[in-house]
Amino acid sequence: ISMINMPAGTVVNIGRNAKNKEGAVVVYEDGVKQYYRYADPLMPFAFNGINPVALPALKLGAKFANKLRQSIVLNPLFTISQLPQDTFSAMFSSGLKNPMMLPAETVKEFVKTLMGTSKTHEVLKTRGATGQKDPMDMYAQSIHDIAYNQPSTAKGVIGASILDKLNRFSMAGDNALRQAIYNRTLKEMKGRPDAEAIATQRAFEIINFRRRGASASVDIIRQITPFLGAYLQAQRVAINTLSGRGIAPSDRKEALATLAATTAQVVALTFLYNNLLDDDEEFKKKSARDKDTRIFVMGSKSNLTLPLRPDIFSLPFVMGNHAYRAILDKGTENPEVARRAMSDAVIASLVGMPMGPTIIKPVAEVIIDHDFFTGRPLISQKLAGFEEELQYTAGSSEIAKMLGHTGMISPIAVDHLVRGFFGYTGGAALLASDIALRASLDLPYASKGVFGKGIRDIPGVPSLYADEKKTQVIDSFFKMNADIDTAYRTEKRYKDLGRKEEAREYKTSHKELLNQGVRSTLHDMSVDISELRKKKDKILETPNEKISPEAKRERVDKIDERIARIMKRVPKLENKVYK
Repeated sequence: ISMINMPAGTVVNIGRNAKNKEGAVVVYEDGVKQYYRYADPLMPFAFNGINPVALPALKLGAKFANKLRQSIVLNPLFTISQLPQDTFSAMFSSGLKNPMMLPAETVKEFVKTLMGTSKTHEVLKTRGATGQKDPMDMYAQSIHDIAYNQPSTAKGVIGASILDKLNRFSMAGDNALRQAIYNRTLKEMKGRPDAEAIATQRAFEIINFRRRGASASVDIIRQITPFLGAYLQAQRVAINTLSGRGIAPSDRKEALATLAATTAQVVALTFLYNNLLDDDEEFKKKSARDKDTRIFVMGSKSNLTLPLRPDIFSLPFVMGNHAYRAILDKGTENPEVARRAMSDAVIASLVGMPMGPTIIKPVAEVIIDHDFFTGRPLISQKLAGFEEELQYTAGSSEIAKMLGHTGMISPIAVDHLVRGFFGYTGGAALLASDIALRASLDLPYASKGVFGKGIRDIPGVPSLYADEKKTQVIDSFFKMNADIDTAYRTEKRYKDLGRKEEAREYKTSHKELLNQGVRSTLHDMSVDISELRKKKDKILETPNEKISPEAKRERVDKIDERIARIMKRVPKLENKVYK
């Protein structure tokens, strides 16, 4: 539709700095955003469609969700963590015959885009595949919706400069993958007349945020739920890849053969990766979960990692890890851990959907005491037995503890609400408030240091820095306890009901779980760990004048080491229980 040829008086250019943009249409002229307003109130819908979130009752939810999304995607650490995850998935879904070249190409395009020297970026920008905001989406639903050359509207030189840099960094991370796929496609299809068209199609469709469907209900939920649109598009790409349809026109048999070849290459490289670290004792100490969701860089002694998304495309990496340990690592791997790791990858791809509107979800999770992301209660069974003011852990913020003293809300709930509503920004605010409150009120705490444990408190760092808490071992410990307790209670119930034959059959089929020696050992371990945690809590609560924060850290670390030594027995016990 040409603005110039519209009848006089029907459209007015109100510029790019207009304060009141309500009901205006967004148009890019030479890369610069302009706003046009029509006399006819129905005309904007010809451009934007009938957007359900235009309803006043839902506007607040959509804007709130967008603010949370921005607080996350504009964090440079988020971009750095997403890039390897997106690239790994794209190795399978891009349709490239030599996908192992994609990571290096992505890094190269990322650097070039940041420096403003990427010719591919400029080419794809003219086609709307990179660096352009989607004018059909009033709430800018994706990282892709950041215009590379769009001037910042932030007031003040410092504010504008920071916002521009964050925007550019975030955009570069998203567009680098598109550009890399475009480049690799042209190289692989050199000489083919359809190479340019297929390369452009792949760049668009690797994850196309502009595909939103015709369902008004889904569009409402999408706009008030952060990252739901991205999740739905990722699922669409995965389905098309696994079915052989791909993200660009191709022969189905050829596409499936390429997918099979990529899978085989990843499994083989995973074997090689494990073999290189086979004799490294530090790597062997890493939890199974960390090994399956991260690639350790700079040697296993470093906790720096490249995160991998636990979806259907991570299965070849997971399979390679566990197959190596089962076949070549003396067969010491517990088969239950392998089964759980593979099922986790499949389940994550099926039910990993973002749950609920941002403005509602955190409150709902607190009310029902359930975290939709982890699938666990917010408040552990141990803490649930205390009054609300005592429902906190060593990681709870100081301001949450203070609010907990009111007796109206649990400190864990406070932290969850802040992070749920404000994302990385909320996490950074809690960290800053801890530093300020501890300094001004001399609150008891254990020093974490700039490097080491303290680094994991920085929002975005946990995805790039391996967790030293070995949560996989802890999870296995509690799961084994629960399974054994269920087995003993079930056998006893059969006996109490007088069903002796069924009790004997159950005991025979569950003899590993009903191993009295394992049960006694687990009980002793639980008692020892409980006592150590009590000592740890007491040390953390001791005033700083009696024990300095630095001394507390040394004592707490020693307790954690003792707990870790106790937990080392878990894998051997699992091998007895889950044969």
